[in-house]
Amino acid sequence: MLVERLEGTSPYGWDGAAGDLEQHLRHTTARLGGKGLARQDVADIQAYIATLHPPAAKLAENDALVARGRELFHSDSVGCAGCHAGAALTDGDEHDVKSAHHDELRRSFDTPSLHLIAHSAPYFHDGRYATLPALLEGTDGSMGHTSQLSREDRAALEAFVEQL
Repeated sequence: MLVERLEGTSPYGWDGAAGDLEQHLRHTTARLGGKGLARQDVADIQAYIATLHPPAAKLAENDALVARGRELFHSDSVGCAGCHAGAALTDGDEHDVKSAHHDELRRSFDTPSLHLIAHSAPYFHDGRYATLPALLEGTDGSMGHTSQLSREDRAALEAFVEQL
């Protein structure tokens, strides 16, 4: 899911520790306990990623539902667009959305782009949310406000996000 999700979204990683893709690959490898990659291997991975084509965006089945979801996404009362803004769908900043486990040193994480999010489950830095509905329900108050939404409005918000 790196395809077409990198441009304009640095720093990289949930912790925002990498300013460029090469640094991100090295950081991720080290965090996973690896010894790292040779510079040429990193260049080869970057070249490979550049040849890939993204999956097609999910087609809207109900334009009215998606329109309602767009309205909710951009509303102040729900608050999604406050952090997931602009063409890159990220503010490029770090936020503490209360997702860190007690053993993690970092409490704030880089705002990920929502571009093609429907194809990138599971969600969060640790994959704790298997689906978008679980994410919308499980993050209320720490990442937007969704508990006040009716079942229909929550479905509309999900339908819109799946189009991104």
